[in-house]
Amino acid sequence: MRRKSKIIFFGTPNFAIPSLKTLINSKCSVIAVVTTPDKPQGRGNQIKYSAVKDFAVSSGIEIFQPENLDNEEFYNKLIDLKADLFVVVAFRKIPKKIWSIPKYGTFNLHASLLPEYRGAAPIHWSIINGERESGLTTFLINEKIDYGDILFQKKIKIELNDSMGTLKQKMMFESGEIVLKTINAVMSGKIMPIKQLRNTNLKKAPKLNKKNTKIDWKLSGLKISNFVKGLNPKPCAWTYVFFGNEKLKAKIKDISFENCEPFGEYGIIKENQRKLIVNVVDGIIYINEIHLEGKKSLKTSDFLNGFKIPENSYFL
Repeated sequence: MRRKSKIIFFGTPNFAIPSLKTLINSKCSVIAVVTTPDKPQGRGNQIKYSAVKDFAVSSGIEIFQPENLDNEEFYNKLIDLKADLFVVVAFRKIPKKIWSIPKYGTFNLHASLLPEYRGAAPIHWSIINGERESGLTTFLINEKIDYGDILFQKKIKIELNDSMGTLKQKMMFESGEIVLKTINAVMSGKIMPIKQLRNTNLKKAPKLNKKNTKIDWKLSGLKISNFVKGLNPKPCAWTYVFFGNEKLKAKIKDISFENCEPFGEYGIIKENQRKLIVNVVDGIIYINEIHLEGKKSLKTSDFLNGFKIPENSYFL
């Protein structure tokens, strides 16, 4: 009987938990978990564990939380554990001295069909760009981020009403199976890694920031709709809103687009039958949920209770 594969798992957010859970419930031996250090969060600066640490604690697995992955003590501990394979799901960049430790190498799970959408936010950008298909890729880690040889891929259909949040859930549901499949294939030696295509016209998935999450009201209604869905629930698309002479920042959480004759300039806001409507170049957008800075997020019907939209209001 073949012995259990000895695995060290690297991960941080809840996206990584289904993979870790699958490995724990399989014939693999997860001998340690590496995750981010605990950090104070919130108004009370209470110490908060990463989602992966929370799960690992409840499973009784040894946990490492190095501030610096180049730390010599941490490196020596990994050497001493004699793992067969390192598995990485939603973790930071790992130095070569670490990923080259195990006999069978280190592989990563990426939330796109590589080589498309290399980068930090592949799920978001797949929705923003209106893709009808995405997926998961396992690949061997090398010196260049998201460029390693491909092991397996799993295609996932994107429905018209999918948001970043719903596509993420689909990927989490499928993640454990592809990770376990990859481990078994690598350990058995029955897989030939495939070089990624060298193509300069690939779509990228850059890290999200204040600039690239702001709504451009000059775009078509469909592109704005995809943009909002691609940033829902986090970090959320945002805009400036001018209610008369008052300028505010607002997060737009949910919208609906109607392709019709525009009623005026793009970005102009009006209220009609208790609905908040925004003009765009090829129709109108209904704002279904809005979160003004300093306020709580509200459905439009609640937002409009006791609030009259001033004339000459607009999004910018």
